[in-house]
Amino acid sequence: MLTDQIYQDVLDGWMAVYRDGYLADKVLQRMLKDYPRTARMAREIVAQSVYGILRHQRLLLATIGVEGEIPDDKEQDTLLQAYLKWYGDYDQRYHWRSRPDWHFLEQERKKLLEIRAYRFSIPDWVDAYGYRNWGDAWESILASLQQIPHQVLRINTLTTTRETIFQQLKKLEIPAHRDAQVETALHVRQWTPLWDLPAFKQGNFEVQDAGSQQVGAFCHVQPGMRVIDACAGSGGKTLQLAAAMNNKGKILALDTDGVKLEALAKRARRAGIHNIETRVIDSTKVIKKLRDWADIVLVDAPCSGSGVWRRNPDAKYRIEEEDLDQLIQTQRELLVSYQRMVKPGGILVYATCSIFPAENEEQMNWFENQSIQLSRIDQQFVSPASGDRDGFFMVKWKKEG
Repeated sequence: MLTDQIYQDVLDGWMAVYRDGYLADKVLQRMLKDYPRTARMAREIVAQSVYGILRHQRLLLATIGVEGEIPDDKEQDTLLQAYLKWYGDYDQRYHWRSRPDWHFLEQERKKLLEIRAYRFSIPDWVDAYGYRNWGDAWESILASLQQIPHQVLRINTLTTTRETIFQQLKKLEIPAHRDAQVETALHVRQWTPLWDLPAFKQGNFEVQDAGSQQVGAFCHVQPGMRVIDACAGSGGKTLQLAAAMNNKGKILALDTDGVKLEALAKRARRAGIHNIETRVIDSTKVIKKLRDWADIVLVDAPCSGSGVWRRNPDAKYRIEEEDLDQLIQTQRELLVSYQRMVKPGGILVYATCSIFPAENEEQMNWFENQSIQLSRIDQQFVSPASGDRDGFFMVKWKKEG
């Protein structure tokens, strides 16, 4: 049932992202903490509806005639009704502020659905760019990026097992299934405030997509190694690597953002991990001092994020074509600079959460045409159209010596 609070929170949450520019996941984490833990259904409606509106935002705004504008209260009311009618599966009994002309809106929507960029709610430039790269396969990729993703757990193998967590979820009547390809991944098939679960607070799992976990597994780290996560952020893959190393050896987590590294350190303490050291990249000296130091360097590069748009639908409206050009240049600079930290005989891994060849295969080929002492030994593309996982690209080189 759509109560007054749920109704307003959905609109407030969406507007905080659309109008004010906040990240959707941060908005919802903050908002949902104010709900009682017992109000699971209410929290689910708010979370799924905010993400659902974002997933279909361009089509919805254009259908009600306010694309590119800030809708007023009446228009917001119409937009939420339209989302619930066409995409939501929640009870709509509510005293709405307005009564839309559904015949007119249905006709407008029908016309817009003929245009691929509206059908999948992406910017025109993204549609044109993606079709140039993918041709007829572009449609299936877009369809997969519009799917509602499962929440995916990465089991902390330092403290528990996947089967243990699976059984705990079963007792809580939370439906889940084991990922067939990634042995640390559990897919949760019902929206759940996972951060409330005792197992999360005890550090027994993190939330991490199965495709992302494939990147960590691709690095093939071993206990006792010296590893660098060169673009660590808040540390999802860093923590995965530490667990795979059984807390033995050393991981340097580098990033230009000290706040994110502080969040990583906090997550590591919760997970019982003690072989991670964080360092802020505040000058080129940090990289120079680590020359020939690491057995494995992971460059999980900043990218368009196009592979994770189903999970972060607001991101597809934030990127401009000129941003992609700058990202490509940054990726090249990181590859050239950070490969120096790999010791002779060591491994360099480059990864993105992008579906665009310009950030993936084309970067791989560009890098190999530079004067480098590395040989490619493996590569992999995880398509979002291949199953319930985000899109990722990864490539691995071995340094001579």
